[in-house]
Amino acid sequence: MTGASKIRLLVTYALCLGLPSGWAVPPRGSPGSGAFPGEPRQTVVVHPQRSLLPTGTSSVLAQANPWGAGLSTPPGDPLDGIGILPVAIPVSGRDRFQFSAGGLIFSPAVGATAGPDGFQNAPGDEFNLLAQGGISAYKAPKQLALVGVFLGSGGNTGIPPAAIDFSALGLGFTQLSPQLGQVFYIGDGWTGTSAGSGTQQNFIVPAGATTLYLGIAEGCDNFVTASCYTGNAGSFSVSYSETCGSSITCPAGTTSRGSSIACPFPPDGCDYETCCQTTCGLSNWQCPAFTHNNPGT
Repeated sequence: MTGASKIRLLVTYALCLGLPSGWAVPPRGSPGSGAFPGEPRQTVVVHPQRSLLPTGTSSVLAQANPWGAGLSTPPGDPLDGIGILPVAIPVSGRDRFQFSAGGLIFSPAVGATAGPDGFQNAPGDEFNLLAQGGISAYKAPKQLALVGVFLGSGGNTGIPPAAIDFSALGLGFTQLSPQLGQVFYIGDGWTGTSAGSGTQQNFIVPAGATTLYLGIAEGCDNFVTASCYTGNAGSFSVSYSETCGSSITCPAGTTSRGSSIACPFPPDGCDYETCCQTTCGLSNWQCPAFTHNNPGT
């Protein structure tokens, strides 16, 4: 029996028993169907439907200390009110998070109530918290704000990265790319100055991230480690989705060079190379390797 005959026999047998999930046979007349001289019939893998984008809602308590990320207890002297561990959210492999947060918390140390955007004593004030372990310092106009930090498989260890200066950057950014271990301001997750106003902000997941931690930026004073969480009350309700960019920029050498092209992503998205091929009209070897460090827009 020839090789082609054996393949036909196996395919016929599979059809009689029922094909396994995710497999299909091409129609006659297509490449690999066996309809062309000397070409055996082949089976072709058809990828099953992918899972939907991960979304969820978490309650971030007013005592959640983000510098406790990846640890069994928050760092520091318990007498300083080091709080509780932050909320942990697994990272699934998409390249950005979006948030929408609400709620109120109260800090007796500050003597103020704040929403997710935080509290500022007066215009021009700056609030600073020191680095601890492998997690950066925090520098922003507001305290009591919802903040996050990404960690990878190495956890909360090593030399912390430099702090993002949100006093200089501002809080109305449309996209932010924090490093592993770099505390970043989230607020309510929108660019506007009033709750839920403006456009939703994008937070790019750094390469190697496995977990996102959410907590509150709180301290007994300026330029101290995170502290004075004792007695804090209330919580923020944080809705989140891990998603993908909506478009890519076609690379050089195409008629659409430099154009922003919308990507018709599948449910789990982030397949920028396929988007490049289908929307820019290129072969796979002509498309760059879009990665976490070079995502779509």
